[in-house]
This record gives sequence, structure tokens and C-alpha cells, in this order.
Amino acid sequence: MFLEKYIKYASMRTDAPIIFHECCGLFLLSCFASRFYFESLFGKVKPNIWFLLLGESSITRKTTAISFAEDILLTIIKDFRLADDYSPEALISDLSSKSKSQGAFVRDEFGGFLADLKKSYMQGMKESFMKLYDCPVRWERKIQRQSYTLNDVYIPLLTGTTITRLKKHICDDDVLSGFLPRFFIVRPNPDRKLRPISSLPKNVSLLRDNIIVAARKLHSKFSDEPIEVFIDKKALEFYNNLLLKKEQALINSRNDHLAAFFSRQSMRILKIAILYAFDAHGAPSEFKVDLIHIMRASNFVKHESPSTVIEQTTPLSKVLAKITRDSVVAHSTLLRDSNLKSRDMKEVINTLIERNQIEVVFQDRKKLYKTINSKKSWGSKDLHKDA
Repeated sequence: MFLEKYIKYASMRTDAPIIFHECCGLFLLSCFASRFYFESLFGKVKPNIWFLLLGESSITRKTTAISFAEDILLTIIKDFRLADDYSPEALISDLSSKSKSQGAFVRDEFGGFLADLKKSYMQGMKESFMKLYDCPVRWERKIQRQSYTLNDVYIPLLTGTTITRLKKHICDDDVLSGFLPRFFIVRPNPDRKLRPISSLPKNVSLLRDNIIVAARKLHSKFSDEPIEVFIDKKALEFYNNLLLKKEQALINSRNDHLAAFFSRQSMRILKIAILYAFDAHGAPSEFKVDLIHIMRASNFVKHESPSTVIEQTTPLSKVLAKITRDSVVAHSTLLRDSNLKSRDMKEVINTLIERNQIEVVFQDRKKLYKTINSKKSWGSKDLHKDA
């Protein structure tokens, strides 16, 4: 399969985390699968994925991993890549000029893009991006008295940044508005063995050639007409049962920020399952997502790190994340780590107690805080263990 070959190839080229290579491989599959859709009760689900790779600068090789995927993309469908520096008007204008408003957005540093969004001429860009993610069949937009019509919108996205840059440019509204929840955000464990520099193995070029052949087959295998994807009955039953469990965990958490991620992550399971089925080379007349594809996708989303983003937004989220992560935390430790004033910390603590999310305990006359529900937030590996 293409994805397996791609991960093997990229892993030979760099010691970036394997999960980065899998994200990049799925991004490429997403670029090749623009014709596919699943007709759900809520509308069409298309397999466009937005990947945000998080990691320390240089050490995690984010840019290197992204560059390998970009190389394959430009080799197969060069004109599918969108420019990485748009004003809202230029982006809409470019997409409207195409018979199908489709293209891949690749940017090796997402922090710069977030910084650009704060500029006056970029006003409305964030809202436009959120609309584009939802793949409208037809979208009419008016900008500065100029009318534009976008048809059959489809945009996969691949980018990366560091936690420090992300923290600098995001705010609470970026989560609650649904902007950041549209991204598959992955932050791998930094504890891995770094590979020393060596000469390029002789078989790497041959492996790349094989990947190009496999990618061309995937890209050209099906007609340009839309292809409806069907999901096996057992696969849908498994998926719906999984969502019920996650919904209950979400209700117990009483966390608006996790709620913002919930619907997007549940849809991502379907999107990724479609890509796994696509990679298995199903024929158009019998293209179907089976139980194995749904299970594999539900396991893959365990790598998502919504808590990493949530912790960078509001004081309330930061304090709750700290207590949840450490199980029991002293009041003095919270004050020191959060950089909040005593008065503001008191307000945050009282709010969390009123919501029954934390409780006060005393040990050796020291005031400590602990979470009432010992389970971690929805999206964590603990809540996926029964998947």
C-alpha cells in the first residue's frame, strides 16, 4: 500500500517521529482522494485533513518531514499546490478561477501564518479558512464589491510549528470558534533516539521511484466524477458506539474547549477511514469502508493532542490541565507556574470548584487541589482504551 511505502521511505531519509511521516502520507492520500465522499445524515463528508505537526525546533525535523511530502505532491500534481502567502481576496479569487475550487495548502511554519492573520489586510481570512474546510459544493463570496463563486471546494492542509510560537499567536476564541479544532494536531513524545548524519542509502532513490509509481496509480485510478463511499453496517455500528462513549466522557468533563474539538475529531475518524480504504485500492463500483478501516482510524486519532492547544489559551484551561496532569497540585505551585495574580487564581479555583471539576484537600496543613473525576480529558489515550 502507498502509505506503508511512504512511511518506510521517509523514515529512511530522516529521524523525524514516525507519526509525522504517517500524517504526511495521509495528507498525500487526502490530496489524491478529492473525488470521494460519504453521504451522511448531516451532509457530505470528504476526506480533506488539516495536519498541524508540533515539536521542538530542529530536533523533531518537522520541516524535513513536510518537505518530503511536498516533493511527492509536486511530482504528481504540481498545479494542485496553492501559494502559501495569500490575502483573503487573493485566495478566494484564485480558487474561484478554477473549474473546481481545489488545492493543497502546505506551509512549513504555521506560526508565521498565525501572525499574518493578525494583520489588518488579513481580516476575515480565518473565517474564510473555516468555511473552506467544510468543503461547500458552492460558495458565493463578495469581497470589496467583487463577487466570487467557488465550486466543489476541497483543500487538504499540512503545516507545523513549535509550542512556543503557537502559544504566542493563539487565543481562547481560536478554540471556541472551531478554527483550531479543524486541525489534526499532533505532538509526539520528544524522547527518541536521534540518528547520526550518514550518506544516503543507495536504495532510497529506487524507493522514491516506487512511491511515485504508486501515487500516480492512486491519482489516476478513478475518474474525475464524484465517487460515493459506502460504510459497512458493522463499521457504522462500531463508530456510533465509540462516539456515544466519547460523548459521555465529554459530558463528564464539562469542558467547552474539549467540546469544540469533539465534533471535528469524530468526523476526522470517518475522513481517515475513507483514506485507509482508498489506500487499499478498492474499485469504484464496490468502494466501501470496512470495520478494519474505522478501527484503524479510531486508533490513529489517539495521537491527536487537543490538550496541548487548550493549555495555551485560557487561565482556566491552563490551571485545570495542570491539576489533571499532575493529579494533585499545591496552591503555591499553581501560582508559580501559571503566573497569575493571587486574586485571579482565586477566581479560577472557585470556578473549577463550582463546576465540580476539582476539590480541595489538605496534607500536612498544605492546601492541595485534585480533580474529582480521575479520568483524563476526552481525546486522551485513557479514554480511547476501550476503542
